[in-house]
Order: sequence, then C-alpha cells, then structure tokens
Amino acid sequence: MSPWRRFATANGIRSISALGGLFVLVGAVQVSEDVLADSSVREALADFVLFAGPAVVLLYGGYRIRRSDLPPDRYPRIAGWCFGGLVLLLGVTGLLALNPEATLGDPIREIGLQTAVGSIAGLGVGVMEARALTRAAEAERSEQALREERNFIEELVETAPIGIATLDGDGAFDFLNDQIRDLFGYTSDDIGGYEERTDLFDPIRLDGTPLAPEESPSYRIVEHGETVHDGPIGFERPDGERVWLLISGKPLQDDGRRKAVLTCTDVTERVEYERDLQESNERLEQFAYAASHDLQEPLRMISSYLQLLENRYADELDAEAREFIDFAVDGADRMRGMIDALLDYSRVDKETDTFETVELDSVLSDVRADLRARIEASDAEIAVDSLPRVYGDGEQLRQVFRNLLDNAIEYSGEEPPRVRVSAERDEDEWVIAVRDEGIGIDTEELDRVFEVFERLHPPDEHDGTGIGLALCERIVERHNGEIWAESVPGDGSTFYFTVPVEERPPNSVGEPLTA
Repeated sequence: MSPWRRFATANGIRSISALGGLFVLVGAVQVSEDVLADSSVREALADFVLFAGPAVVLLYGGYRIRRSDLPPDRYPRIAGWCFGGLVLLLGVTGLLALNPEATLGDPIREIGLQTAVGSIAGLGVGVMEARALTRAAEAERSEQALREERNFIEELVETAPIGIATLDGDGAFDFLNDQIRDLFGYTSDDIGGYEERTDLFDPIRLDGTPLAPEESPSYRIVEHGETVHDGPIGFERPDGERVWLLISGKPLQDDGRRKAVLTCTDVTERVEYERDLQESNERLEQFAYAASHDLQEPLRMISSYLQLLENRYADELDAEAREFIDFAVDGADRMRGMIDALLDYSRVDKETDTFETVELDSVLSDVRADLRARIEASDAEIAVDSLPRVYGDGEQLRQVFRNLLDNAIEYSGEEPPRVRVSAERDEDEWVIAVRDEGIGIDTEELDRVFEVFERLHPPDEHDGTGIGLALCERIVERHNGEIWAESVPGDGSTFYFTVPVEERPPNSVGEPLTA
C-alpha cells in the first residue's frame, strides 16, 4: 500500500468529519453576518439550518462509517466522492460567478450551500459504491471459496481409495469416480437400470445365491429411501473375474430431485483370504479328527497286548518289569485321554443348529451329579448362586462347567476344595465366575493355561490332558463370549466367562467376512 493510500485509509473518514466541522464554522460566520446586517431572525435561522443540516450529516456520517461493517480500505473512496462532490459544485459555483448575466447575492452563502450539498451527495454516492464494492468482493470471495471447496471435493472423490457413485431418481448412474470405474470395469454410460445391471454384473451373495434387482442396494436406496450397509456382494467384471464389494449408501435430495450416493469398498482379497483360511481350518479339523480317530485302535491294541503280556508271563516278570508295563499302560491310557480330548476340541464347531434357551442352574446341577464321586471323595463344597437362562449349546456349556469344576477340585491343595459359582449381568452379557481357594496360578502363566496341551504341572503331580481349558475357550468363543482367569498364588483362582444376554445366533470360528 502506497504512503498516500495508507494516509487516506487512516484519515479519510476523519476528513469528512472535519469537513462537517468546517460547515459548522461557515454557518456560524453566515449567521453572524446576518445578525450584523440586521437581517430578520427567520433569515438567520434559515441560514443556520441550511448550514447546520449538512454539517450534522457529515459529522454523523463520519462517526457511523467508522462503526459500520465497511472495511477500512473503502474509506479513501468514500472520502474521495465526498470531496469530489464538494469540488464539483464549487466549480459550478465558480462558473456561475464568471457568467456576467448571473449574479451571486451573497458569495459566502452561495458557495457554502453549494459545496455542502455537493459534499453530502458525494458522501451518499461514496457509501453506496463502497457497499456495492464490498458486497461484490464478498460475493467473489464466497464464489472463490465455493470453487475451491468444489475442486477439493472433486479431487477428494477422484483420489479416494474407495469407489464413489451417484444415482439419479430413475436409479441410473450419473457419476462414477475412477476407483469405481476400475472396480466395475465399466463407465456410467455402459451401466443401465436395475435389470440391466443384474444381467451385466450377475451379483451374488457370499453363499453364491443370486441377488435379485429389487434386493440390490441401489434399488432399495432409490425406490425405498433406505440407508444401506450391504456386503460383501460379488460382481462379475467384463474380464470374467469376480470382485467382492462392501456397499454403503443413502438417499439424497438435490433441488427437490431424488438422488442417491453409493460407496464401494473392495474386499476381494479379504473374502478370498478368509475363504482359504476357513477351508484350511476345515481341512485341519478333518485331519485332527481322522488322525485322532485312527489312533484309537493302535492304542487299544498296545494296552491290550501289554496287559496280555503281564497276565501270561506274570510269574516270569520281576517287579521292575511289571513296573515298566504299568508305565506303558498308563502312558497309553493318558494318550487315549488326550486323543478323546482332541476329538472333543475338533468337534466344537461341527454341530450346527444346537443353540437354544438353556437353564444354567440345570446345567450345573447335571455337572455336579457327574462329579459326585469326586466331590465326595475330596470333601469338596460347591456353593452356587442363582444362575441365568442363556441362549447356547447346553452340552458344550456343560463341558465348560465340568472342566472348570474339575480343575478347581484338582488344584485345591492340601485343604478340601471350596468353590463358588456366581453370575452377574454386565449390560448385554452375563459374566459367570467360578472361584476356588486352591493353589493359584502365577500371573505370567495365566495366558498359557488356555493353550492346547499346555500343562503347568507334571502328570505325576496332577492328572489332566492339558486341553480342558483350551476346549473351554473355544466353546465360549463359539458363544460370542470371552474367558479369562485371575489368580493369586496360594490364595486361589477365579475363572470368568461371558455369555451374551440376547438370544442371537453365534458366529462360528472362521466364519467368512460379513458387513
């Protein structure tokens, strides 16, 4: 900004106020002359009003402009117009003075009144122009901001890592970004209505069933006004490959016209990975089942022949030989127990449609009946609070309680086992707790106890296969729950597991991706 413009910006409005003060002074001089010339009071008063009126306008105008929303850079133009009007009418008055046919009765009065009118007129024009320029500048800034925002949105849409499309009220695509064109392999001109898209893309669900036109996300959004989050849905590309997409969308209103926006996320790799993982898990489970089943017969044969050997040659075997045979038979029995446990572990997800309303009180009562002999032999006390009804697999939940109570009795230490089973609701799930007063578990070992075949104690100290808690974890996970343990060595352990309150089907381990 030039020095003159800085000066004009800072002092332009002050000069207008100063001009108002000048007209006050001129008015006072004129009134004084009227009084000295013995003019009437009416004439003196009229001159005062004629001069005081413009002076007040200029003084008040200068005051209001500084407090208005006009930017200071408009002040020089307002002042310029004000003084321009003054100079213009001063020039007109001067030309009249040079005209021999024109006469000026009172030069001070005439010049003062003419320049006052010119100043006020210039002030009005300057303010109107300043406001017009300010509105124009604001409109230009708003338009520029809109252009920048539109360009940003367009760039964002084009560079977004997901596909974005809009549909008109007839369900036809009127915009596709580059990503969605790459996903589908078509342009918006190639894609028709609902029926044409069904023929073109052959959309299918994860289970391979076809998706009818009226079931498509675009149809439901446009025709029914739904907000959708669907998928994965498989679409066939022009090259014959299948792409799996998660599709979200909602209806829009644009100038009263019905429209819709869609976003498409490519999850093909995830779907294929989870399918491969599920197939791999199924093959591993089949292998574990087959291997465990096939190992049963050789183990039975080993045990049978060892016992036959002991019976037939008992008189010829010394104590050490009989001890070796006992070790071998015991090892075979323990191996058979581990294989049975492994079979149970591999079958956790095999059963389907086995979920129903289950009374946990009844389940625990059955478990206590199964363990009655052991409870009586160990002089165990098992206290049970009221347990809820849940939705699940009754037989598998029975296995969980059986394993947890069996562990509580096994690891009770020197004192008779003392166990309490309780339940507490936590929002949308039940937290079941099995507490004991046994030997406890070291903190760093708490996670290990849920691993397959993981044992914290040697077999000669405590019985077990090392798979019971791993089986509990898998069953609880099948019920959409969690299992964990808290313990203080020497002061007992508490095993917790959760079961959802709602009666909803569970997700099996390895279930494919769903939206």
